Amino acid sequence: MSKISQYPVVQAAADDLVIVTAPNATPSNATKNVTVGSIAQFAAQIQLGYDVYTALVSQKTTDDPVPIELNNTTGATMTWKRVGNGAYTVDASAAIFPEDETMVFLGGGSQDNSSVTWQWFDNDTIEVYSYDSTGTPADGVIERYSFEIRIYK
Repeated sequence: MSKISQYPVVQAAADDLVIVTAPNATPSNATKNVTVGSIAQFAAQIQLGYDVYTALVSQKTTDDPVPIELNNTTGATMTWKRVGNGAYTVDASAAIFPEDETMVFLGGGSQDNSSVTWQWFDNDTIEVYSYDSTGTPADGVIERYSFEIRIYK
């Protein structure tokens, strides 16, 4: 009989199998194989309690904002658009932003003394506004701004 400590230690791959036991199952199906990837997906869903879209966003002149997407567990594609001076939208490809279950966190990265705010618009759109140091709506003040949308379940 081999000791578990005698097996080699390797980096797990998403399609590797792990043996699990369902404690309340009948003996014929109590032990099963699951993939490492399915365990990771399951853990992400139950630990957070929300889906998340996280990006670093920059916007220059009259261009649409440009996100560097860091994480997206929402299942939707996000499209950033400039809709006016200092006004932008984040449009989801599906209606995933329930009004009372959606939060947006913004942080840093803009020019000195400028500010960025957000507003829920509808189930597939978040509005974002940027202001210069005088409080006037302005383009070109968002540079590598951290932006996170959380959708609570």
